[in-house]
Amino acid sequence: MTRVAGSRALLYGGDPGGAIMEFRRLVQSGPADVQIYLQLARAEREAGDVEAAMSRLRRAAVMDPENPQVLLEIGELQYGRGVSDEARESLEAAVRADPHLAQAHHLLAFVYGDMGDNERAEKSARRAAELNPHFSRAEA
Repeated sequence: MTRVAGSRALLYGGDPGGAIMEFRRLVQSGPADVQIYLQLARAEREAGDVEAAMSRLRRAAVMDPENPQVLLEIGELQYGRGVSDEARESLEAAVRADPHLAQAHHLLAFVYGDMGDNERAEKSARRAAELNPHFSRAEA
């Protein structure tokens, strides 16, 4: 098992603290890798350290500014923090980078709804459901 796979196993096995330690070692020991920063951010978020997670995601965004997964996760964190304008910007960028990213469309439906833009909220909800039936219109 590679160190990255072992770190992921810790994260998804319910040990975000262990995963954080392993991902930090990976960050320090090798060349910058967007996926490692992304996984470290997920572990930090799971451990409740949203600020550290955002810092890692911003670093990953500098490394790969059009990475749809990084943009999606920044949008998720910003939305969760109540920063709707920044969430919208990140999620719209994620959709531009990958128009088939159902989760970004789904979250945009909530962001637009919160902003009172019901037409765009409905359009985003429909697109999310088209891409992934899990995101039914009833959820948005």
